[in-house]
Amino acid sequence: MLKIAFIVLLLVYTTSVLRGQEVEDREPEPVQEEYQLEEIVVTAFNVSRRLLAMPGSLSMISSGQINRERAATLMPLLNQASGVFAHSGTLSTSRITIRGIGARVPYATGKIRAYFNNIPLTNGSGISILEQIDPSVIERIEIIKGPATSAYGAGLGGTINITSRQPFLKPAGASNTIQLGSYGLFNNSIMLDIGSTKLASSLVYNRSQSDGFRENSNYHRDAITSVTQFRHSEKTQATLLVYLSDMKGYIPSSIDSITFMENPRAAAQNWLKTRGFNKTTALLAGISGTHKFSGGFSMDVSVFSTIHDEMERRPFDFLYENRQSAGSRLKGNWVFFTGLTQWQLMAGSEVFFEKFSYKNYENTDAAGSQGEIISRNNERIRYTNLFVQADMDMEKLNLSAGLNANTNRINYTNQIHVGGIDRSGTYNYGVILSPRISAN
Repeated sequence: MLKIAFIVLLLVYTTSVLRGQEVEDREPEPVQEEYQLEEIVVTAFNVSRRLLAMPGSLSMISSGQINRERAATLMPLLNQASGVFAHSGTLSTSRITIRGIGARVPYATGKIRAYFNNIPLTNGSGISILEQIDPSVIERIEIIKGPATSAYGAGLGGTINITSRQPFLKPAGASNTIQLGSYGLFNNSIMLDIGSTKLASSLVYNRSQSDGFRENSNYHRDAITSVTQFRHSEKTQATLLVYLSDMKGYIPSSIDSITFMENPRAAAQNWLKTRGFNKTTALLAGISGTHKFSGGFSMDVSVFSTIHDEMERRPFDFLYENRQSAGSRLKGNWVFFTGLTQWQLMAGSEVFFEKFSYKNYENTDAAGSQGEIISRNNERIRYTNLFVQADMDMEKLNLSAGLNANTNRINYTNQIHVGGIDRSGTYNYGVILSPRISAN
């Protein structure tokens, strides 16, 4: 028994010595550094606030997510937000719904407002067109889910706010990014950034093209974007945005279930026969400025103009649309404190004018030959949004209340009377009041 006890003690001692030697030979573990993460601040509802303190449902898609995705269109980016469903028939067509709102609009994005640097991407007919925007020029996207009437008018589904590239945040230089993919996908972006302490500018050219998986689904888009920021002082800043896009996408349309099982790459025969496509040229230009006065008061002003020219060849007709719009947004903001409570009072207006012309021609024998004119129409659209909003921020409570007053008038001219009926006239929808109150 003594021998066994001696052997056990010897083994325990030897093991402890070896372990001690191993600890001495091991390199010391590195000291973990502490990092202070910056809080995310968003500008939705026209008020800057911490994301977690925002009284309302909001998702933000950051520049890091945009750079990782390297998407050819905005749709994959928007799908990263909960409650948002963005889908495409082709790269040139899309439909976005937020919490199901907009699902009854069959071939476009309706009941959702969209802005690009305060320039409306929603036309006078209430349709938001986002597929021509180049993702490589976007800094971030804020998506408001649900009505945001006090800030942007009556968008029942929500509002998509897109912020362009920020030249002051980019180092000077030039870069080129090329992406290659299946089915002839080619996406190339050339970026040039220059700047000084008071003036910085970014120029981006993008070429995106694809042969498509299905028949009659070729696509190409050329886009050039110029963003210039001017900083007179810490109190006065301005941004100029000019965006030009030329896009053409062929449309394979829908097929039945049997064709899908036998040949999923097939296009609908009528669309293939006429070589149906959509061709769009869009120009957006806007300048926005902000000035901070003493006493917590600031003023934001933006002026914008857009031109949207579209032609679509379909089996049943040729459709031509031309939209020319202009407008402005004005917002005043006052921030003050009463004790530990911060108050923000905001009031402003948005004025929008649009001239909308559209006409249809016969598609002779549905073979892609343009025939006689079927209809010709003109609309002159004008709407005005007046809004006020009050926000109260306490330590554990955030309240927001606002009111929007909207007027909308359409002057419609029917130049070709079908059945001898002339529906020309002025349609005025009166004043519509939309209140909003929310808490966090």
